[in-house]
Amino acid sequence: MTDADFRDAFLRHKDIVYRFAFRMTGSSSTAEDVVQDCFVTYWRKPEAYDPGRGALRSFLLGVARNLVLKHWRRERS
Repeated sequence: MTDADFRDAFLRHKDIVYRFAFRMTGSSSTAEDVVQDCFVTYWRKPEAYDPGRGALRSFLLGVARNLVLKHWRRERS
């Protein structure tokens, strides 16, 4: 993945991932953290995304969901 590919993915999907995380958490700051962590995950491990299994948007929303669930588990402890 090139820098341009990542930048394009970020610009196309950041708002959707943010809205998804905000609806799940009700917190703008937590949603911003989720978006950041989601794209850092994608940047560090782009091979985790398999285009044969679905769209990039679906992959990113799945990562965001897992990050929110992890956040909730940490809060409960």
